Amino acid sequence: MLKYLNTVRKEINVLVAISLLILLLKILWLNRIPAIFSFASEAGEVVDRLCASIISSYLFFMIVVHFKSEKDKESINPYVLIYVNRIVNECISQLNAFQKASNISLNLDDLTLELVKSVFAKIHPRNESPLIIGYGSPKADWLQFLAHSQFRTARMIEKLFIKITFLDPQLVRYLSDIDDCSHFNVIQSSATLPVSNATLEAWADSFFEYCLLISKLDKHAKKKLALYSLSK
Repeated sequence: MLKYLNTVRKEINVLVAISLLILLLKILWLNRIPAIFSFASEAGEVVDRLCASIISSYLFFMIVVHFKSEKDKESINPYVLIYVNRIVNECISQLNAFQKASNISLNLDDLTLELVKSVFAKIHPRNESPLIIGYGSPKADWLQFLAHSQFRTARMIEKLFIKITFLDPQLVRYLSDIDDCSHFNVIQSSATLPVSNATLEAWADSFFEYCLLISKLDKHAKKKLALYSLSK
């Protein structure tokens, strides 16, 4: 029960608590003392109705709407976590690949633009990446590697958006920001068009922006989705 109360906006819980306190105070104390002004009785009835209306509306909302909504979220939560973790791990896999190619340590939690630029300065866009396109085929180059990760991430976000009615607004915002980030907007065309760049530095800024968005998603998921228990 308490975990469901914690998922209601704090202002609403405070308003209901104040209404309940006022109603109890009136019943247990104010109704037993003489009126201090002529229209005290009428004012008291208005306060009674207002507080009772707030409390009854809250109970109706909790029982009929909120409990069911939170139960639905608990049911879908494992599915959401799986895909959010895959989206985050897709980014981490790219960082690991770049770390191996450059011998420079990369970590999502403390990544900086300078680190990304120093790594990308060591890698030619058309050199072989770890990605194998198909059996017997040559390995993909680094731009194709990035484009492939973008495609995989976009597909995972698409699967989550099918369940958008069960996702909290902030999670939807982070997913939308990732799906529409500048890195994703340029990497597909870069992978198919001729490029004369000797390094990946031209893509460092947009890739770093993408990593920041992934980091925000990861932190939000750990904080928000942890409110819903995965075990029954």
